Amino acid sequence: MKIVAKNSLTISNVNDGTITHTAYAYSADGKDRFTTVYPNLNLFTGTSDKPSKKTGGEWNIATIGVYKTPIVGQEYTISVEVPEADHDVMMEVFRWDNAGHRVSWPLATTRIKSGEKGHVTITWPDPKDSGAIQLAADLAWTNDKDTGTYSYDKAKLEIGGIPTPHMPSSSEVTTADWPSYIGQYTDYTQDDSTKPSDYTWSLIRGNDGKDGARGKDGIAGSNGDPGKVVSDTEPTTKFKGLTWKYSGITAINASDGTNIQPNTEYYWNGNNWVINLINAHNINVDDLSAISTTLTNGKFISNWSSSNATGTTTIEKNHLIINSANASLNTNNTIALDNEQGMMMTYTDTTSNRTVTAGVNFQGFFVTDSAGPYVSVTPTGIVNSVDVSWTTIGSYAAYRRDGKVVTIRVVGAKTSATGDIYIGKIPLKDCPTASVMGTALAWSASVANDKHIQINGLNQRNSGTVTILSAAANQEYTFQFTYQI
Repeated sequence: MKIVAKNSLTISNVNDGTITHTAYAYSADGKDRFTTVYPNLNLFTGTSDKPSKKTGGEWNIATIGVYKTPIVGQEYTISVEVPEADHDVMMEVFRWDNAGHRVSWPLATTRIKSGEKGHVTITWPDPKDSGAIQLAADLAWTNDKDTGTYSYDKAKLEIGGIPTPHMPSSSEVTTADWPSYIGQYTDYTQDDSTKPSDYTWSLIRGNDGKDGARGKDGIAGSNGDPGKVVSDTEPTTKFKGLTWKYSGITAINASDGTNIQPNTEYYWNGNNWVINLINAHNINVDDLSAISTTLTNGKFISNWSSSNATGTTTIEKNHLIINSANASLNTNNTIALDNEQGMMMTYTDTTSNRTVTAGVNFQGFFVTDSAGPYVSVTPTGIVNSVDVSWTTIGSYAAYRRDGKVVTIRVVGAKTSATGDIYIGKIPLKDCPTASVMGTALAWSASVANDKHIQINGLNQRNSGTVTILSAAANQEYTFQFTYQI
């Protein structure tokens, strides 16, 4: 910049408004896999740019990729091409647990027609307590009635919200997988041209070179001490830490006097052979980590504890027993399972000594309570501790109870003068809470003499009293009436 006059200014190197456009390709003319977006690496492994086919009905699901380490809050784009399909297909993105099971509805879906490419963008959510740790994508028919074949290729998962051309994963990629040429041109428009001929192309990446000549072998190392010896005789050379597995079939006495058992491993502690035991603290896998467990001749016993309870789990042959005690609730619980005798659960209140037992087997279902109540359900019916068989309650009537249902049977009730007929009295434990009324049928071809029967409830005087109200003179009443408690 230079000042020409007091009130004038001359500026050089001003931006003239031109825009440089860039594209990438795999050939010098830009026609092979032309793209204006540089490709990202694939987070899916095992994908291909060669079509795979899936044939069938009932959704015809194909898993196109699984990613085991998605990051909460990260944006991902999933894409795939469907070169041919007998029907439209649906791409779905799911959350999987560690075992590969779906834990929710799809995070995203998109419908893809034959010959088209589809993509979706999702943000990986916080799994909370759902157990979701894997991102999985699949293709399927849009309904369970379609049947036929579809093909797919170039499945890809990448970070960000823009789909880029298919690439292998970081563990699979080679130099030849990346675009080899870059093309550029300038003009005054924002949009990139999709014509390779508009660009000037230059090589940016060559293919991997051939392997070089093999180098010379290195100098041989010195012989090391054997870490472990497997033999049917005692090693003649011993050093501290040497492990010896005795492969003989009969016990022998070693030079230090130790009795060596067949097919058993020992180590030399500097003075004697010591059996090489495996301590539980040396074992650390998903479901066994120095736990208090005994396994003897097929019998498994595990002692365990939680925040409130301690217990023992025993598995032997065809039965399982779990016992636990909860000191804070003063309760003991037991469950026993046997494939021949069935299942039994027992609850005990150690303060009151009340015990409740529930069981099920091939005969039926049973529940008993030391306080009195019990119930059983068998193919022949239901038996309840509150049940009452037919019991006489007066000159004309009897009643029975089945669970919460009470039935009154009246036969030949009669009075010589118009007025109430006292039938009898229901015990209070079988009375309705509120009084109930029904129809007392007259033993007649006419309904003119039908009257009402009343059972006084617990909320009324003379609870349990059964009465036919305003009975007709010399009219017999025979009927059956039912109510619920």
